[in-house]
This record gives sequence, structure tokens and C-alpha cells, in this order.
Amino acid sequence: MRLRAATARLQPKDANHARLVLARFYLANGFAAAGHSTVDAHALAIATIARTVTQQASFLASLDGFYFLMGVAICGGVFALWQKQID
Repeated sequence: MRLRAATARLQPKDANHARLVLARFYLANGFAAAGHSTVDAHALAIATIARTVTQQASFLASLDGFYFLMGVAICGGVFALWQKQID
């Protein structure tokens, strides 16, 4: 509880590292409670965080692609309307 309170009091620029430490702490404790050794629990916690960050980055990259395609479709629609007005 003290870790969470200390993280909440931090400035936004310093909070990311503290959130990472807090997430690693909770994940490692969960893996240790599931029967893993301390070293294995720490490694699993880091691997879990890395996998989650990679999944989120992949999702955001695909979302950027959809925004790009939406912009192309809107520009194509405007161009089609403009061509129709010429006739």
C-alpha cells in the first residue's frame, strides 16, 4: 500500500519508472505465490511486462494504419465529389 501511495504522489515525469517498479513488484509477488522461485518470479514479471508493452505497441501501430486509411478514404471521397461537380 505504501508503494502505491508513493507512486501516486510523484510528478508525472517521474511516475512512469515508479509504475513499472510497482507492476514488477505485484507481478513477481503473484508468480512467487504461485510457487515459482524468487529469481524465476522476477524474470516472469519482466517478461510479462515486456509482452504487454509489445502487444500495446502493436495495437497502437495498427490503429495508426487505420487512421491513415481513414484519411485516404476521406480524401478520396472529397476528390470524387469534386470530380462529380466538374461534370
